[in-house]
Amino acid sequence: MLNRESEFDALYDKGLTELMRGDLTTAEKTLLQSLQLNPNSHVVRYQLGRCYLRLGQLLKAKEELETAIKIQSAHIPSLAELGFVYLCQDRVAEASGLFKKSLELRANHGKSLMGLAVCYFSDGRWEDAYEWASKSVQLGGSHFMALYILAKTEKVLGYLQEAEEHFKKAEELLEKTIEVAPEQPESYFMRGEIALVGEFYNKAYELFREVENCMDKNREYYFYHERFNYLIVLNKQGICMKQLKKKEEARSIGNKILQLDPENKLGKLLVGE
Repeated sequence: MLNRESEFDALYDKGLTELMRGDLTTAEKTLLQSLQLNPNSHVVRYQLGRCYLRLGQLLKAKEELETAIKIQSAHIPSLAELGFVYLCQDRVAEASGLFKKSLELRANHGKSLMGLAVCYFSDGRWEDAYEWASKSVQLGGSHFMALYILAKTEKVLGYLQEAEEHFKKAEELLEKTIEVAPEQPESYFMRGEIALVGEFYNKAYELFREVENCMDKNREYYFYHERFNYLIVLNKQGICMKQLKKKEEARSIGNKILQLDPENKLGKLLVGE
């Protein structure tokens, strides 16, 4: 019995380390092995849900997280993570309900505070989004996504100095993530988004090029509530070239876009430049 428990602990720890490192395929395999030793482990189901979300497999992520909640109904991380799966499926009202439920269990849960801010932002409720994003940063710690949502909300509300400060802090945290796992495209994408919002188009373009270089062009990426794929990355690059008035580069990107999506409006606009 002790040997079985020790083997389970070792496999779980190994899978969690692989997940944190971004080795998602290996993490999935290891976590599934640990699940064979303990099928009723809600924490393994939770980590598998996180793994599948990052792999872009929303249905599998939803299934594992729902199972985790059936096993342990008050597992706050699973409730919050399922909320982000729902956000990726544009099920904003259901996501909001899950974040509120987890906050009833733990009022200062940073990820749930952040998730609720995203829900309000998605609904155009800027003041509410600002309130909950501020709480997320104050109570849940300075997580880069919380800072990013707060900065986006501040920009919409016209708090430009505060937005600039929080975008900068968010990017600093993302840079540390890239140092640890330089091959993961998600951090480059988010840094590109920050540069794009700040109208630093050369920097944004270079970051979206980095995304292209290290991404799998045949899959969808989900990162918290953000979604991107190869076509979206090309669109971002095209916007940068258009803003920089680099017509030939914009036209080249436009042609790539139209090869993937012949009716794409931005692609047609770029080719016509």
